[in-house]
Amino acid sequence: MERVMGNCLQCVLFDLEAAWEQEKSDFRKSLMQEGIFCASLSETDIPLVKKNSGTVILTDSPETGAKLAREGIVYFGCCHSMNARIDQKSAAEATDADTVSCWFDGAALVLESFEEVDARFLEEWMLRAKGQPVMIASTGRLMLREMSDEDIPELERIGRECAEKEAYEEIRYVGENICEEKELYVHGNRFTKEYLYSYRRTAYRLQGFGLWSVLYQDRVIGCCGFEPWDERLGTAESAAPRIVPGKRKVDTIQSPEGMLPDRTDISTEQTLAWTDNIILYHLSFRETFNVASGSILEMQYMLEAAYHRQGFGTEMCRAALAYAKERLEADEVRLRIWESNRASRALAEKLGFAPEL
Repeated sequence: MERVMGNCLQCVLFDLEAAWEQEKSDFRKSLMQEGIFCASLSETDIPLVKKNSGTVILTDSPETGAKLAREGIVYFGCCHSMNARIDQKSAAEATDADTVSCWFDGAALVLESFEEVDARFLEEWMLRAKGQPVMIASTGRLMLREMSDEDIPELERIGRECAEKEAYEEIRYVGENICEEKELYVHGNRFTKEYLYSYRRTAYRLQGFGLWSVLYQDRVIGCCGFEPWDERLGTAESAAPRIVPGKRKVDTIQSPEGMLPDRTDISTEQTLAWTDNIILYHLSFRETFNVASGSILEMQYMLEAAYHRQGFGTEMCRAALAYAKERLEADEVRLRIWESNRASRALAEKLGFAPEL
């Protein structure tokens, strides 16, 4: 996939011990082929780095990392398994008590190797460390990028529109809890400002992906993206509804996020409800795929009603799926769609998803 973020990353400085020498040499060559300047870090570089927002530092020294963090400099920690030893014991002599995780205070990310790391990878995590949204893809009309704080009021408004249109007030999420008032649930997420601000600050840095804002002519018109597929769906450990043949039964399930109102005065018998059946769809990227070990993502999307039936949904989803295949290296993507949502089901099949029977 073509890089769409522009030349944000310009320089990579290395502060690594001899154990990294071969990997560093190969990695430097690949970065330089992508037009990134590479050099070794010296003390005199730090004041210059502070002035150059396009520079990142790779170090295997937690002490150096802590110093860089105090200076507000973006850096990546580098930690081979043997570099985590408290002393210089050999692997045969070391015990569990001698091995600790290298704690790199304030690091953008900690790398165990440079395998599958490229300039775009460093660039994305550099931007996340600075709290700046990462550009995901650009199509003929649309731009997909991580949410910014400025997007959130519009996303909440669109989420409210979707919740009202799809009659989410008929759903009862329970576990000695019940939502009597209409809640803004879109694909199981509560689209309130509080939720979205928290999501924007945590999801991308925890996972490296998530739901992304979709912009048309610099205006937010929806969101599209992925969450890890949860095999626990429908169990007591999950906040999602239980799926049963023919109908979807919302049973006694507790929300681990604690986002639902506390209603202990309503009995279990009063909280059971029936709604449309959920149909599962899947799209495989690999010819051979092992569910037990493969990478499965759940795709989620919403689009403002004013932009329906203009090809925007297809365009944004195809761009997101290309990113999932090429950058996230997903093996399979899945969808959960209400049986009554014919438009969403038609879009899924147009994208190549097949229903699971």
